[in-house]
Amino acid sequence: MLWQSGLILNNTYRIDRQFDGGSVGVVYQATDLKQNRTVAIKTLNPTQTAGDRFQQKQVNFINEAMKLAKLQHRHIVEVFEVVESDGLFGMVMEFVKGDNLAECLQQQGQPFCESIALGYIQQIGEALVVLHDRGMLHRDVKPLNIMRRAANPAEAVLIDFGLARELEFGVTQTFTNVGTPAYAAPEQFHQQREAQVKPGAYTDVYGLAATLYALLTNKNPFPAEFRLQGASLIPPHQQNRAVSQRVSQAIVRGMALEPSERSATVGEFLEDLGLGIRQPASPTTSPTTIAKIPLQRFRANTVELDRRGNITQRRTIHPEYFTEQINGIGIDMVSIAGGRFLMESRTAETDRNERESPQPHHVMIPAFFMSRFAVTQAQWRAVAQLPPVKEHLDPDPANFKGDQRPVEQVSWDDAQEFCRRLSQATGKAYQLPSEAAWEYACRAGSMTPFAFGATLSTDLANYDGNYVYADGRQGLRRQKTTPVGTFVPNTWGLYDMHGNVWEWCEDSWRGSHNDAPVDDSVCLERSSEFKILHGGSWNDIPWSCRSTNRYYFSRGLRLNLIGFRLFLPNT
Repeated sequence: MLWQSGLILNNTYRIDRQFDGGSVGVVYQATDLKQNRTVAIKTLNPTQTAGDRFQQKQVNFINEAMKLAKLQHRHIVEVFEVVESDGLFGMVMEFVKGDNLAECLQQQGQPFCESIALGYIQQIGEALVVLHDRGMLHRDVKPLNIMRRAANPAEAVLIDFGLARELEFGVTQTFTNVGTPAYAAPEQFHQQREAQVKPGAYTDVYGLAATLYALLTNKNPFPAEFRLQGASLIPPHQQNRAVSQRVSQAIVRGMALEPSERSATVGEFLEDLGLGIRQPASPTTSPTTIAKIPLQRFRANTVELDRRGNITQRRTIHPEYFTEQINGIGIDMVSIAGGRFLMESRTAETDRNERESPQPHHVMIPAFFMSRFAVTQAQWRAVAQLPPVKEHLDPDPANFKGDQRPVEQVSWDDAQEFCRRLSQATGKAYQLPSEAAWEYACRAGSMTPFAFGATLSTDLANYDGNYVYADGRQGLRRQKTTPVGTFVPNTWGLYDMHGNVWEWCEDSWRGSHNDAPVDDSVCLERSSEFKILHGGSWNDIPWSCRSTNRYYFSRGLRLNLIGFRLFLPNT
């Protein structure tokens, strides 16, 4: 079944033309009539739809499409939604204008210089890390599937995910694009090996390494099929003397026939190349350094939970930050890359309320800095000693005493004075985060109710553990704040975004997200009595601690449940 030009899907997308497809899919160019933009739509091709397993293949295709729709990353083609016509489903994607790296090599007739090639590989590597973190594989990494944006040729985008290819695992693959066998790891196509070795992150490492081989030599490497029969892989350095020994050796390791001898992860492969992964892993705009302040890195571990609260993944992160020194006390400000994300909870999220309505909408957030922890009592005292700007500050307002505990019993107006004094002393524009920026920072690229996954655990946050969310387990009820940094951070290096203390946002209260900004603008009415809070506290049930849950209090209210966190625009 093929869709004809002029067909209107979901009263929104008009099919304009069909592109050449592969062995499993067809790609169409279409016009989004509502937003006046060009999109691409991918479906299973007639060969797949005519088979006995069509329905199961289509279910898997749709499931993978929906997973991709949750990924927002500047180097991954964006998936908008799924459409249907006469029982055939299509995946609506961003239409990337530009050329692919295979076309670039053919047109220029010579290899890329090493620095440019490594720039593309780092970008695609970061995209693959995000993909793998979500339990997905690309399966078809090659120059043909890496686009350069026409508006910025230095920016690469990973396209044409081998979604349907996983439907055929265990069956010898038919490759339709010239050169594809050169980029496929042995476990992807060799029946006998498939029974012993299942595809994993190392499978995409092979494709990424083979792609770099091609970029640096302008030659396809020998396909693994031939190498299994005795053909040798000529190291890139022997093909192009301008390739450094380190990079050449990393490519050879990344293309090892045995996964056990290959770089186990994309992050490891990038380290072999001397690159590493820039944090955070899912930005759509790169951060710049405010006033050229040199940034440092700290090392931390974070985790991901399933619905029962079991740890399913552990990850080491290296966020960038700078430290603001005030009266001998440091305030760590973590660099957060800007991005585009879907704000608000999903309709399927347990007990979501009307304050979180309407349906999710895309928000663009510029790069910024956010304090690593909620403001502590030691930091509060240090700033309270600075000259007043408008109001008096109590130097010791907290109920639960401790230098490293978050300051609480501070009003929204108190937090404003804190920011004014800090800004006056440093010359930087410190403020409270907008509601959108707070949620973006809390989510840290996640699409689940909590940054850690589908539920929360009192091993990861301070809340009322007598209550559970999803299929989680009961835990501790500490009945007080805990020192900042007690638990692991989210993947962007921010601690205690769930629980401990509610955190004031800059915005005035709105009962819903109708007419909410589509960027990090603040909805602020200075005279408004009520201000927005996020994050939940030590006294709240886990539902209140969700990334999207929003609440409000009077701007002058001081409770031992409420603190705040600093925000600094990256300009």
